[in-house]
This record gives sequence, C-alpha cells and structure tokens, in this order.
Amino acid sequence: MTALLRLYPRDWRERYGDEFLALLESKPPDLLDRVDIVRGAVDARLHPQERPAGEPEPPPPADGRVSDRGLGLAIAFGAALVVVAMVVAINGPMVVGEGGSYRDGGAAIPFLLGAALLLAVGLVRTATQLPSAAEGGRAAAVLAAVFAVWWSAMIWIFLLWIVASFGILALGVSAYRTGTWGRADATLVLGALGASWLIGAGALLGAFGASPDAYVVFFLLLTPMWLGLGHAVAKARSRTMRRQAVPVESGPR
Repeated sequence: MTALLRLYPRDWRERYGDEFLALLESKPPDLLDRVDIVRGAVDARLHPQERPAGEPEPPPPADGRVSDRGLGLAIAFGAALVVVAMVVAINGPMVVGEGGSYRDGGAAIPFLLGAALLLAVGLVRTATQLPSAAEGGRAAAVLAAVFAVWWSAMIWIFLLWIVASFGILALGVSAYRTGTWGRADATLVLGALGASWLIGAGALLGAFGASPDAYVVFFLLLTPMWLGLGHAVAKARSRTMRRQAVPVESGPR
C-alpha cells in the first residue's frame, strides 16, 4: 500500500497520505483501481495544486471516483464489442431463402446486446450525475437506455433506435449545458450519433441498395459514442467539483 502512496508527490502525501492509506486498507484496490491510482499520481505530479492560504483543502480521492473511472473504462469497452459484432456479422454463414441468398448475422446480436447494455449503464449513470434541476435530461437518459437495449435485440426495427437516438441527443444537450459533459465528450457522443445517421438515413431510403456495407459503416461510426460516454462518466465527478468551485456564468468546459 505504501508503494502506491509513494507514487504521489511529497506535498500530496503530506495532505492526504493518512486518508489515502486508510481508504486502501478498507477497500483493497483491484487492477482497475491500481491503474487509476497510477494515473492519478502522474496527474498529481504534472499538475500540482496550489491553493490560497486559508482555503480548505479538497478531500482525498474517494472510492466513488475510482468506481466512476472503472465504470467509464467498462462503458468504453462497448466500442470494442460493436467492432467484434460487425466482424462476426460480415463473416456469418450464407443462407439461401425464397428471396435469394443472404448472410446470417444473428451471431453478432449477443455482442450488440452487450454493447447496448454498457451504453445503457452509461446513460443511466450520466442521469444520476446531472444536477437535480435537469429533470428532462434524466428522463431522456432512461428513455434512451430502454430503447437502445430493446433495439439491440431487434435491430431490424429501426424505429426503436430512432427513439433511443432522440433520447441520447436530449441527454447530451442537457449534460453539456449543465457542465456534466465536457466539449470533447459531447462532440464524440453527438458527433458519432449524427455521422452514423447520415449513413443510416441513406440506408433507410434505399440509397445503398441491398448492400450490407452501409449497415456495417453505420455501426462502426457509432463506436466513438461509447468512448465519449465512458470518458464523460469517468470525469464527471471532477467536473462537478470544478463547477461548484466557480461561478455559474463560466459555463461548461
């Protein structure tokens, strides 16, 4: 435990060392926690905190923050599941039916379902991180989570994803406006959603014929959404602390 503490600068250890060790003893860190601790130590050395005299010190890293960062990594892993799903789908067996031959991508559905569940977790977690006044954003998160998971099991019903998309859009706007998401995270999530729908709309209108390539591109363009959402969940606590420390007029960063 003391080896992990020594990774931090001396002034940090003097401020938070006792609390940090007590936290590690009460909750032994797993692999993700250790990765987070090392990352925090690097950040503490690169960005040492200087606080005005007489101002109270911030609390030491709490288990809630570590948990959020671990959860953020898990959510970001959804992007990998989407890629795996596409690889499985395009390598599925050929089936000959009455309407001709097609490639059966049913084996990809479990991977898409896993990715959708991680997406839903991230959406719901974001809802809990929103300020209490953002009731619309919270409702949108729940709506998007339910319909995204539902659609992942029935991907041929695009109406389900359309509803989920509007929920994600509403949540993203609310999260950015309240400072819960940073500009980069909002750009990743909403940008991926918009870019994928340029392809999705064309596919729905038959612009690409019967080729499945458009649908593969559609899903791959969505992958940054998991990355942005995962990062947003991991960093929301620190953004909340900054938001509470500065005037509201400064807006989101």
